[in-house]
Amino acid sequence: MPTGTLQQANPATQTVSRRDQTSQAPDAYASFIRESRKCNQLALAIAGNAFGAFISKTIKPSPGYLRGIWVIVKATGGSGATTVTATADAPWSAIQAFTLRDAFGSVVFQADGYGMYLIHLYSGQVGAAGLQDPTKDTWFSNVAVGASASGNFQFALYVPLEFDPDTAYCSLPSMNAAAQMTVNIQLGPSSAVYGVAPTNLPSIEVDIEQEYWAVPISDPSLTPPDDGSSHQWTQSIGQQNIASNSNNRIQLPDVGTYLSSIICVFRDSTNARIDTVITTGDLELWVDGVPVRIEDFRVNTSRMYREFGITPRPTGVIVYTFRNSAGWIVNMDNMELLLPTTPGTLLELFSGAWGTFSNSPATIQTYTGKLYPVGVVPEHNF
Repeated sequence: MPTGTLQQANPATQTVSRRDQTSQAPDAYASFIRESRKCNQLALAIAGNAFGAFISKTIKPSPGYLRGIWVIVKATGGSGATTVTATADAPWSAIQAFTLRDAFGSVVFQADGYGMYLIHLYSGQVGAAGLQDPTKDTWFSNVAVGASASGNFQFALYVPLEFDPDTAYCSLPSMNAAAQMTVNIQLGPSSAVYGVAPTNLPSIEVDIEQEYWAVPISDPSLTPPDDGSSHQWTQSIGQQNIASNSNNRIQLPDVGTYLSSIICVFRDSTNARIDTVITTGDLELWVDGVPVRIEDFRVNTSRMYREFGITPRPTGVIVYTFRNSAGWIVNMDNMELLLPTTPGTLLELFSGAWGTFSNSPATIQTYTGKLYPVGVVPEHNF
């Protein structure tokens, strides 16, 4: 038998290993996240933008797999003698449209600023139990309003790509300097942020920071599971309008793969978010002509609170999540309850009695999370 040393573990003699793990060869069966590291870096800093400006930039490659990006918006330098007021969707409406494309131009994330805010709250990819609320960030600053107010504000929103932070599933390879991702940001006009604007409008700075998994130094061939899979978010609108006191079904357009979440926003003809359209009868979610959810509005909103911990609920917002397979709080699941759809799937929202509201007709704006696996969706064992 080999002679024991102080560097080797020998349970029979009640000794433990004193050998550095880093001095040993890496485990041949090590996982990607065990050998990698979570890292972040500044990708872009674009200062001096006016309201309504258009920003189009390539994102420099990260030495690994992109988990997501932070979009940081800072409006500074406003002043004047007016009594400043803000719109209902401010400050998020400072972003009118945001699009992230991969190296081949395919859209992997597309939403307006308010949708980015809702995805931050309700995707299950940013945090849980109310801690994902960006208004609770210590440096968040809402629009400065009131007499002679500046109208300044600042916020940060996360654009998630990684679907499972425990395995790095859906993190996107982004280390090729010859094949870079691009970001397009259309800033909103001042009227999207202010009811009454300050005399001198603020200047807007947009910074983008990347979060990524580094390429494992011990074994660069290690990759996230099912490398090349992606989880994407898209913004759409229901195929039909809703008239006051009607009872029609509204077809939702984003189908064709596994759905993780559907965030619905009800707006009247003035684009104001409203609850009155959904507070009268039961709200129903139908899949291929079969109702899978028939529930009172209050049951749905109660479930939303238990799943995400967000209070108060944003006016006009209803969320259907398919990430609640591992418990009430939505943050990380085993992906067994994702909703499978095909391009021919008929997905509808219906109420036997849509409510009474002014400024008819209303519309349903949707933000849909969609998983595109390369192979079989990997099972997650807790």
